[in-house]
Amino acid sequence: MPRDTLETDDSAWPIVVHRTVGIPSEAQVDLFIARASEHLSRGERYVVIFDNAQAGRAPAYMRTRATEWLEENGEALGRGCLGTALVFRNAALRFVMSAVMLVVRHPVPIRVCKSMDEAWAWAEEQLAAERRMVV
Repeated sequence: MPRDTLETDDSAWPIVVHRTVGIPSEAQVDLFIARASEHLSRGERYVVIFDNAQAGRAPAYMRTRATEWLEENGEALGRGCLGTALVFRNAALRFVMSAVMLVVRHPVPIRVCKSMDEAWAWAEEQLAAERRMVV
């Protein structure tokens, strides 16, 4: 896998995986934001997994752009996205992120996970719960 990248894989739609390796460039962050907007504009329900297992620090540009996007799209995200799983292999970081998620308001349910398997299972649970509600 390449170093310093932010990749999006939507081949298993309605589950979308964003994978950060190292520290992404501003151009990669902009592409990520564009892809997130594209997914939201489909008007379909979906689940997001952020694989941060190999991520470096989040650069200021990434934090700013993500915050702006959430502020602009939070309401639509709450209608379209069934939840977001955050994958961190480091137990201490999972603990910190879990604590942060208790006090930071998000428009969708958030789950902090230790592995992609756990995140994937949670994403499938979110989709199954949605299907049960529709029936």
